[in-house]
Amino acid sequence: MNRLHAGRKSCLPQGIISAALAAFLAFSLGTAGPVQADQLDDRKEALEQEMAEVEHSLEFLDADIIETVKQLKEYQSQLPAAQQKLAEAQGRVEEAANKVAALAQRVDMALQTKDNINQQLDDDKEELAETREIIGQIATQAYKQGGVPSNLTLSLARRVTLAWPTPSAWQTRPCAARTPP
Repeated sequence: MNRLHAGRKSCLPQGIISAALAAFLAFSLGTAGPVQADQLDDRKEALEQEMAEVEHSLEFLDADIIETVKQLKEYQSQLPAAQQKLAEAQGRVEEAANKVAALAQRVDMALQTKDNINQQLDDDKEELAETREIIGQIATQAYKQGGVPSNLTLSLARRVTLAWPTPSAWQTRPCAARTPP
């Protein structure tokens, strides 16, 4: 027990209670009038017993307060480490949130790219259907006329430029594989 004055209890509530009990005793003695000595002794003993019980309960309170202070100091010593762990955890949470945001952005970009590719595929399907229709018309007309007209080759060249390899593609092949177009 760490006390201010060794050997003397310094508990303010105990002093207040003692003073209150003494005032009560003086008041009861002053208003009692002529009372027999036995009754006064009985009252004095009852008050002393009550004071002893109060002091005894205050000793337990002192012990509880001391234990609570010990626990408080222990928790205070653990507080910096807990605060450090909390800061580290908050940093990891922030980092994870940033990663999630970056991944969400990448997913959005991928979805946009997918939509663009699907749109391009739809456009290419329409162009292919148109091209097939034109080729069918040309083939029908050529069959009926007995050959391919010269203005048809120019029309085909404009519409089907992606289907035929460019001259530069022919030049990149090895010599043995080169064949004229």
